Amino acid sequence: MRTCWIVIAVFAFTVVPASKAGDDKQKALKQLAGTWDVIKSEPKKWDPERLIFDGDKLTLTDKAGKEKKETKVKVDPKAKPAHLDVEIRDQVWVPGLYEVTEDTLRICLYFPRLQSDLSKRPTAFKASQTEDGDVTYVITLKRVKK
Repeated sequence: MRTCWIVIAVFAFTVVPASKAGDDKQKALKQLAGTWDVIKSEPKKWDPERLIFDGDKLTLTDKAGKEKKETKVKVDPKAKPAHLDVEIRDQVWVPGLYEVTEDTLRICLYFPRLQSDLSKRPTAFKASQTEDGDVTYVITLKRVKK
């Protein structure tokens, strides 16, 4: 009987953290949910003017809604700073960071010239562009009021 309780206790402690991590990710996606307009981008213009988050789906569009590109996002809100990865092709993810304060969202995304080098995640919200063509964007967005 004692062995049974030990097995139950071990199982409970291994299941709860995984559930908590999923809850944190869902809470983070809910915080991002909605429409955001780009108000600033560095080091150069960021083409999409509007980002629409809906769960793990992301729609990039102009403000008129005519040009649309749909993709997916992954978040890790426990990382410091929080991680946001954007899928640019089937199973090819651009690493980044994000930060939400009230109705402002800041995103930092790393786009290497050679897409085989997508393992370098930014460590801070710092825009840059190398002579080789690698670009780290810092994009500031405002939530669109309903």
